[in-house]
Amino acid sequence: MELELSVAADVSRIKLPQTMSIADAAGLKARLQEVIDVHPGRIIIDLDAVVSADTAGLQLLTAFVISASRNGSVIEWDNLSVPLYMSACQLNLEEALQF
Repeated sequence: MELELSVAADVSRIKLPQTMSIADAAGLKARLQEVIDVHPGRIIIDLDAVVSADTAGLQLLTAFVISASRNGSVIEWDNLSVPLYMSACQLNLEEALQF
């Protein structure tokens, strides 16, 4: 499943796929970069569907949050997925991800 992107005015809403793994990283990176480049501003990331995230998936999200923040975007999380949150906590990434 690919991420879903909807854009309205100055808000982009990203619904992440069920898995955030190294196998998905290249495609997800390109789509996330597109959001930063083409739709900066307020970005809402919906994590409801995420059931698993490996280190590569979390690294990708962390890089996205850092890059988006540097670009002046504001990241908001919606429907925080327990599996993703637990994986982030194991790697001490809660602060970097701005949870």
